[in-house]
Amino acid sequence: MVSRVAMILESFDSSVELSASEIGRATGIPLPSAHRILQELVRVGFLEQDEGSRGYRLGLHLWELARRNSTHLELRDAAIPHLERLQSRFRCIAQLAVLQGTDIVYLEQVGDPSSVPNVTRAGIRLPAVACSPGLVLAAFSSPDRQQEVLNSKKARFTDHTVVDKGRLQEIVLKAQQEHSVTVDGWLHPETSGIAVPVFMSSGTAIASCSVLVRSDSPGRNAIKEQLMLTGRELAKTIKTRRIGVPDSSLEMLKMRLRSLSSSRKIWPAPGTAAGPE
Repeated sequence: MVSRVAMILESFDSSVELSASEIGRATGIPLPSAHRILQELVRVGFLEQDEGSRGYRLGLHLWELARRNSTHLELRDAAIPHLERLQSRFRCIAQLAVLQGTDIVYLEQVGDPSSVPNVTRAGIRLPAVACSPGLVLAAFSSPDRQQEVLNSKKARFTDHTVVDKGRLQEIVLKAQQEHSVTVDGWLHPETSGIAVPVFMSSGTAIASCSVLVRSDSPGRNAIKEQLMLTGRELAKTIKTRRIGVPDSSLEMLKMRLRSLSSSRKIWPAPGTAAGPE
């Protein structure tokens, strides 16, 4: 039952409203069972049902739960002004992400989605090995977590996506020296990603600040320098506000739900091959 609830809630990955049939197709849950679970989720406020279309959308009660003692949301709120300044100066897409397992979860994204070709958005997860935020956070994780990330399933989004473990290890080692990762064309052939870690006073990398720019954008060194400054400024804000490592009760609940069901991730289109590990 719990795994089916998780599958239904995670089926709202991009759509504001879904019909019962759409949810059934997305989750593989038989329609009669899906109807029963949907009505129970409406009853407790996790979903809402439109009286006209009869479609379902995420309910206000989920947002209320997320706002209760969520370190992730405190981190997001602290980062937004820094991301907005970064985006305003360089007309890029500025992002905040955290490492969860072997995935990256994007907590916030600032900027016009049409300004840079982009497959990411706030609230989605990607394999950490497929993007600059994931690799820069792997670089400053424990050795065990780092190897877990490097050994995880590889996804080739474009012809430029690196999937060879040896090359990925070299990128991680370089990130430890330079405190940044730049990847070109990994998620979209016309887009480059630049990411830096955001450290707590303990030395733990709590998150990553990153930008997406067009691969032919001039002045990328200036962008990286400002991004590194932004990471340091955000670290100061985190220290001032006494924001801890993201481990909120809601995120832990979501992790447990995902452990009981297949996680919904963004993967390459059907027919594209994953490279060797």
